[in-house]
Amino acid sequence: MMKGRNMVAAGSKASQAGMTLIEIMVVVMIMGLIMSAVGYSVFRWYRSAQKKTSRATVDTVVKAIWKWSQDEAENGDSDRTCPEKLDVLVPEYIKSKRSIKDAWGKRLKFRCDGDRICVYSLGPNKKDDGGGGDDIVSEGCKGE
Repeated sequence: MMKGRNMVAAGSKASQAGMTLIEIMVVVMIMGLIMSAVGYSVFRWYRSAQKKTSRATVDTVVKAIWKWSQDEAENGDSDRTCPEKLDVLVPEYIKSKRSIKDAWGKRLKFRCDGDRICVYSLGPNKKDDGGGGDDIVSEGCKGE
């Protein structure tokens, strides 16, 4: 009689040892939901970081253009208040040509109107909106 009891107990343990396909699918689905939530959060953070980086780059280029124009005035060339190209600023005022690109790899745009220096990034959509749309602009572009 003992033999029968052991067999029943052993048989029930054996049937409970594995996981069903549905249980595995539920676990995989839950993991997928968690990963998508984390991915969305990280992507949002990354886009925010790109905008902040581009904002800092725009501000740096504005300061470099201003310094360049001050040096040109000191050297007696007061007619030149704005460089023809941003490449003129490298390496004396800006470290490298990579520093005149935004976080999306596009070159910054600029223009000067008298004492106003307008530098802008094309922004996430990478379309030239002339300082509008989602462009990231310097203070000199605002109020035009």
